[in-house]
Amino acid sequence: VITSLWQGRQVKGTQETDADGTYLFSGMGADDYILEVMAPAYLKATKTLKIETLPATESVDFVLEDGELIQGRVLNSDGRPIADAGIYQLFSSSADQPFNSSTNQPEDDDEALTHSDINGAFSMVVGFDKGLASIGAQHSSYTRQILDIENDRSLVSFILNPSLTLSGKLTHFDGLDFDSSSISLKEMPSYSGRKYAKRVAHSKIDNEGRFKLSDFPPGIYTFQANTNLGEITTDDLEILTSLENYEVSLPLTPRIEVTVIDASGAPVESAHLFMSEISQDSSWLDDSRFIECRSDTNGQCVFGGMPF
Repeated sequence: VITSLWQGRQVKGTQETDADGTYLFSGMGADDYILEVMAPAYLKATKTLKIETLPATESVDFVLEDGELIQGRVLNSDGRPIADAGIYQLFSSSADQPFNSSTNQPEDDDEALTHSDINGAFSMVVGFDKGLASIGAQHSSYTRQILDIENDRSLVSFILNPSLTLSGKLTHFDGLDFDSSSISLKEMPSYSGRKYAKRVAHSKIDNEGRFKLSDFPPGIYTFQANTNLGEITTDDLEILTSLENYEVSLPLTPRIEVTVIDASGAPVESAHLFMSEISQDSSWLDDSRFIECRSDTNGQCVFGGMPF
């Protein structure tokens, strides 16, 4: 059972109860608090607590009410049943409190409330909050799906997409520092229906330029490399199956080398340089579109990967 202590709109602490349901918060000051208790298969419960004088010892007990039975199936994109998918409940805080990200999703399959059978069917008891609950399904071969359901829903259907993996190598060009680079796979707005691009996978790049992107569904994506030369984006790519040894070729961009020296002609190390876009009439600088660089021991700085 998860217990959370709120002070205004800030979580002051989160505890799991022990085997006999006991929890403890300490170090609280004189103030008004909200205690929130969430557990699978039960309705969420909250109580207010007012501490006026210190020292103080307060005891707050909860009696949780049973949730409601829901049934459903887990299928793949072809409509075939998925067996042994873990089904779990996500916890969110009440409408007047921020989302409690610490209990957002399970760390491993042990937190699943139940698993789908050979026909993809499952049933479990869910705790609803104001008539709503969030439940998720996950399987090692598929990307997880999360659904928001109402308590009058008789049947819940999960449709899971295959979980893809893409491993490969970033094509190197002069000036690119792999040690400080990473790569993301993004679903662009024109395909996702969203206003902004959604990052579906992310990976660090090793010193040989290799990376591995995991746990994303089939779709049309673009690669975005965040490097010491700026943010570099590739053309769209349709990915339908897992890929190995895939080479991501970064587009060649203008490259400008700058040397910083002092009045005596000696190189200046660690000078901080910026390059920003100027409007067509040269009347203003676009602060949102700039790249930066620090000069090395020879006073040199290289600008590349410019998105302008």
